Amino acid sequence: MAELRNLLMRAQVGELVYRPNRDAEGDVALSHIRPRVLEIAMTKQRGEEGEQHTRFYFTEPAHEEGVLLKLLMAWKRPGRVGLEEQNGQMIQADRRLDWHYGETDL
Repeated sequence: MAELRNLLMRAQVGELVYRPNRDAEGDVALSHIRPRVLEIAMTKQRGEEGEQHTRFYFTEPAHEEGVLLKLLMAWKRPGRVGLEEQNGQMIQADRRLDWHYGETDL
Protein backbone atom coordinates (compact mmCIF):
# COMPACT_ATOMS: atom_id res chain seq x y z
CA MET A 1 0.00 0.00 0.00
CA ALA A 2 2.88 2.38 0.75
CA GLU A 3 4.24 1.92 -2.78
CA LEU A 4 0.83 2.63 -4.31
CA ARG A 5 0.33 5.68 -2.10
CA ASN A 6 3.74 7.00 -3.17
CA LEU A 7 2.97 6.43 -6.87
CA LEU A 8 -0.37 8.22 -6.59
CA MET A 9 1.21 11.18 -4.79
CA ARG A 10 3.85 11.40 -7.53
CA ALA A 11 1.11 11.22 -10.17
CA GLN A 12 -0.79 14.04 -8.49
CA VAL A 13 2.18 16.40 -8.83
CA GLY A 14 3.10 15.22 -12.34
CA GLU A 15 6.29 13.37 -11.44
CA LEU A 16 5.58 10.03 -13.14
CA VAL A 17 7.59 9.40 -16.29
CA TYR A 18 6.02 7.89 -19.42
CA ARG A 19 7.85 4.84 -20.77
CA PRO A 20 7.53 4.86 -24.58
CA ASN A 21 8.71 1.24 -25.02
CA ARG A 22 9.65 -1.86 -23.02
CA ASP A 23 13.34 -1.07 -22.89
CA ALA A 24 12.98 2.55 -21.78
CA GLU A 25 13.12 3.81 -18.20
CA GLY A 26 9.93 5.18 -16.69
CA ASP A 27 6.89 4.55 -14.54
CA VAL A 28 3.91 4.51 -16.90
CA ALA A 29 3.38 2.46 -20.06
CA LEU A 30 0.57 2.44 -22.60
CA SER A 31 -1.26 -0.88 -22.93
CA HIS A 32 -0.15 -2.61 -26.12
CA ILE A 33 -3.62 -4.07 -26.73
CA ARG A 34 -5.95 -1.44 -25.17
CA PRO A 35 -4.58 2.05 -25.91
CA ARG A 36 -6.95 3.79 -23.49
CA VAL A 37 -5.37 1.90 -20.60
CA LEU A 38 -2.16 2.98 -18.88
CA GLU A 39 -0.12 0.66 -16.69
CA ILE A 40 2.31 1.00 -13.81
CA ALA A 41 4.46 -2.01 -12.97
CA MET A 42 4.99 -2.18 -9.23
CA THR A 43 7.74 -3.95 -7.29
CA LYS A 44 7.86 -7.73 -7.75
CA GLN A 45 6.84 -9.73 -4.68
CA ARG A 46 6.72 -13.32 -3.51
CA GLY A 47 3.26 -14.81 -3.31
CA GLU A 48 1.83 -18.23 -2.56
CA GLU A 49 2.52 -19.31 -6.15
CA GLY A 50 6.03 -17.83 -6.32
CA GLU A 51 7.06 -14.50 -7.79
CA GLN A 52 4.23 -12.19 -8.73
CA HIS A 53 4.20 -8.93 -10.65
CA THR A 54 1.60 -6.38 -9.52
CA ARG A 55 0.12 -4.00 -12.08
CA PHE A 56 -1.94 -0.84 -11.56
CA TYR A 57 -4.15 -0.08 -14.59
CA PHE A 58 -5.66 3.37 -14.98
CA THR A 59 -6.58 6.09 -17.45
CA GLU A 60 -6.54 9.87 -17.57
CA PRO A 61 -9.76 10.84 -19.41
CA ALA A 62 -9.11 13.76 -21.78
CA HIS A 63 -12.58 15.19 -21.10
CA GLU A 64 -12.02 15.26 -17.30
CA GLU A 65 -8.94 17.35 -16.62
CA GLY A 66 -6.94 16.38 -13.55
CA VAL A 67 -8.65 12.98 -13.18
CA LEU A 68 -6.76 9.71 -12.79
CA LEU A 69 -9.32 6.90 -12.99
CA LYS A 70 -8.25 3.60 -11.40
CA LEU A 71 -9.49 0.70 -13.50
CA LEU A 72 -7.84 -2.38 -11.99
CA MET A 73 -5.04 -3.51 -9.73
CA ALA A 74 -3.97 -7.11 -10.29
CA TRP A 75 -1.00 -9.43 -10.16
CA LYS A 76 0.37 -11.77 -12.76
CA ARG A 77 2.93 -14.55 -12.88
CA PRO A 78 6.24 -14.13 -14.71
CA GLY A 79 6.81 -15.62 -18.15
CA ARG A 80 4.47 -16.42 -21.02
CA VAL A 81 1.54 -17.38 -18.78
CA GLY A 82 1.91 -13.98 -17.09
CA LEU A 83 1.71 -12.19 -20.43
CA GLU A 84 -1.57 -13.95 -21.16
CA GLU A 85 -2.85 -12.96 -17.71
CA GLN A 86 -1.72 -9.39 -18.30
CA ASN A 87 -3.54 -9.21 -21.66
CA GLY A 88 -6.72 -10.38 -19.93
CA GLN A 89 -6.24 -7.76 -17.23
CA MET A 90 -5.85 -4.99 -19.83
CA ILE A 91 -9.07 -6.11 -21.51
CA GLN A 92 -10.86 -6.17 -18.16
CA ALA A 93 -9.55 -2.67 -17.32
CA ASP A 94 -10.78 -1.36 -20.70
CA ARG A 95 -14.23 -2.89 -20.13
CA ARG A 96 -14.38 -1.20 -16.71
CA LEU A 97 -13.72 2.12 -18.42
CA ASP A 98 -16.71 1.55 -20.73
CA TRP A 99 -18.82 0.53 -17.74
CA HIS A 100 -17.79 3.63 -15.76
CA TYR A 101 -19.11 5.87 -18.51
CA GLY A 102 -22.27 3.78 -18.99
CA GLU A 103 -21.28 2.44 -22.38
CA THR A 104 -21.72 -1.25 -21.54
CA ASP A 105 -22.63 -3.71 -18.79
CA LEU A 106 -19.89 -5.61 -16.99
